[in-house]
Amino acid sequence: MGHLKNAGLRALYVAYDGVQAIAKAQSLQPDVILMDISLPRLNGIQAAAVIRNVAPRAKIVFVSGNTDPEVRRAALDAGGSDYVAKSLAGRELIGAIRLAMGPLPNRRRSSLPNAESA
Repeated sequence: MGHLKNAGLRALYVAYDGVQAIAKAQSLQPDVILMDISLPRLNGIQAAAVIRNVAPRAKIVFVSGNTDPEVRRAALDAGGSDYVAKSLAGRELIGAIRLAMGPLPNRRRSSLPNAESA
């Protein structure tokens, strides 16, 4: 989370499982969601597929320690905008978030709700 603060972004929520991530995505309607693959109760890929329906404007950036290309493909197929390996997050995460957010002409860039598992 330190990388977010250093880039002028802020996290508003951390979910500890996939079910909680879905509920918060639905209630908060965030711009960007940081999603791990390995979540209890419902994994990140399954949660993302549901989030696509309950928060269709949210961009999902997967952040995972899993580097299997099939898992990456499944995450993107489930609605992920990007997939960043945790080992590269220090270098690539902020860029992936900014790319997912795209131009936000009338919104503060510092507002970045998320649902993330640490």
